[in-house]
Amino acid sequence: MTKYTKTFAEAMKEVREPKVVKEDYEVSMAIGQLKTIQDRVGKIMDFLSGKSDDYNMEAWLQSKITSAEDKLNSVANYVTNNPEVNEAKEIPSIDKDNKPGVKIAKIRAMRDKEDDGETKEKDDTSNLEKTIADLKNKLALTAQQL
Repeated sequence: MTKYTKTFAEAMKEVREPKVVKEDYEVSMAIGQLKTIQDRVGKIMDFLSGKSDDYNMEAWLQSKITSAEDKLNSVANYVTNNPEVNEAKEIPSIDKDNKPGVKIAKIRAMRDKEDDGETKEKDDTSNLEKTIADLKNKLALTAQQL
């Protein structure tokens, strides 16, 4: 009785081939959940909009709203700031009647858009650094005046 059923070459080919992942509808499920959340938030907003600022909201209700805000902020920050999530990029689809070179042109156009985004991010970073430097100078002046 042999222990191995595949040759080394077959095993390597299997490892290198991209695996087909079965769709489990996680994205559509999440979108459905977010639509439900959006609907419920609208109902809560309508309820609270009708109340005055001195309305005595129950502590458990305020706690649930705070907890929901915290959890949604965590998800939004992850989706916005996680480079692994933002790295997934699609290659543009090619129609059957496209002329040769169209795919390359589409990919280059996508790359150019990405480069513009990187330039914008660098500009934003330099603007933030300037703002930080200005605030440090103002803080130092205020400290000297005291």
